[in-house]
Amino acid sequence: FFLFAEMAATGVSGADQSSEEFIDEPATCRGHVIKVTKRNLMYEETYVDPNFFADDYTVAAATGFQVWEGARVMVELLEGELGDLVRNKRVLELGSGTGLAGLAAAAIGGQVMLTDLRTVEECSLRPNVKLNLSPPSSSDGGSVKAAPSWPVLGQVGEGTAGSFALDWTQPPLPQAEAAGVDLGSTEVILAAECVWLKDLVEPFVDTVLAVLAGRERPVCHCCYRDRAKEGSKTFAGMAEVVEEFEKRGCSVVLHRRFALETLGDPKDIPPGNDMLLYQISLPQDPQDPPSA
Repeated sequence: FFLFAEMAATGVSGADQSSEEFIDEPATCRGHVIKVTKRNLMYEETYVDPNFFADDYTVAAATGFQVWEGARVMVELLEGELGDLVRNKRVLELGSGTGLAGLAAAAIGGQVMLTDLRTVEECSLRPNVKLNLSPPSSSDGGSVKAAPSWPVLGQVGEGTAGSFALDWTQPPLPQAEAAGVDLGSTEVILAAECVWLKDLVEPFVDTVLAVLAGRERPVCHCCYRDRAKEGSKTFAGMAEVVEEFEKRGCSVVLHRRFALETLGDPKDIPPGNDMLLYQISLPQDPQDPPSA
């Protein structure tokens, strides 16, 4: 306890950790290479978390320094048809963590805004976005042109990336406005394995609904590995998430189900249930023009 207190008092941050306690994970999407820095689990027993006393640092927030299977699968999906849906679109990623999936979406041409709790955004997400920024080009004056309502940190591959802190337990629109972000202009939502505690289900659904109701009527693509055991009082299964969305009047479609073993070397895949990709949207308003 005294060691944690001393670290909190001296203001030690996640960026101050030794290189041994953090390692890079690379990924390739449509020929673009990205990498993120994540916690090294080999040092899990001796690691002292400097964010322990942060006001927003919960059990869920602590997972934002790791790369989970859902993010890796989202990168694989972006290689295919999902990648076509994010190109040249304003993409909002929820629960970005290290940012692997959102950065892949940016690299292939998305205008991506990555979000997470403030401590995760400051100590994991934003540093990883900066790690992947392309060098300024002299031909464009060294700056990336971005809309005032969608501020970015810079160019990543063929697209752009920015980040801001978003707490699902608070109304999302004021938080976005404070960061200069117009959530109403969101065209695609990505969420990769970021709602796994029962306490997160309603706040997650509230946040997604607020964005779905925007003027662009985006679709949320939610990649989920169902880890919850039946009857668990702590962990949420995807059935609970789907039920909550449907109770609020959303359309929820299971777009794909596939075994993790099909995505890589089986020895690198931990045991567990299949990966599920859901598409979540609001029903079309009768007054809206028909889709093209």
